[in-house]
Amino acid sequence: MKLRHIRAILPYNLFTIAWTNAIIFWLWHLADNDEPDKMVDKVVISAAVGQLLGLASAPQIGIFGISVPKKEILSKIIKIIEIVGGSLLIFHLLIIALGAPFVDNFMGTLCLSGLLTSLTTIPAFVLTHGKFFEKMFMKDPCKDHVDTFAVKMTYLTIFGCWLGAFPLALDWNRPWQRYPVTCIVGSLLANLISHTISAALGIGHYMRYY
Repeated sequence: MKLRHIRAILPYNLFTIAWTNAIIFWLWHLADNDEPDKMVDKVVISAAVGQLLGLASAPQIGIFGISVPKKEILSKIIKIIEIVGGSLLIFHLLIIALGAPFVDNFMGTLCLSGLLTSLTTIPAFVLTHGKFFEKMFMKDPCKDHVDTFAVKMTYLTIFGCWLGAFPLALDWNRPWQRYPVTCIVGSLLANLISHTISAALGIGHYMRYY
């Protein structure tokens, strides 16, 4: 792991850890007030904003560190819209295929799709400089810590979302035990774990240099 890769991604990791902890604490507070499912959209928006701010906090890889010629700005914007829209659609269909309600809780599924897009597709696309799908499907091998983190973070977050569905089948009748609350929490926790591991590895390697 090279020092420049540590400096590139560590601010993003640390910011996301703090922001996600705040969101999870907020959800925990809502669970005590018997209304976590009523605030799902606000939680998803908060997570998306946190990801953008986190990426912006790391200038070497973040959204403010990408230089785009003026003549290519429009094409880049169109490409981003296509990627975000495609990701939302793919996640939405995948969630329904795995058993989510098709009509009864359409907004809940849309919010969950938006969360997964915010936590995986957008940051991974930025971190890999647009080569996310090539990295995901091993057509272009990961060459450094940033690429490896982007891919593993994506897999772990999706796995966390899947694990989050298991409490829905239990008959505890708790306020938080509603779709898509548990899946959102599972996604956030898995994403938090991936950032924590990356930050710990980065700090450990950083300390060896100094």
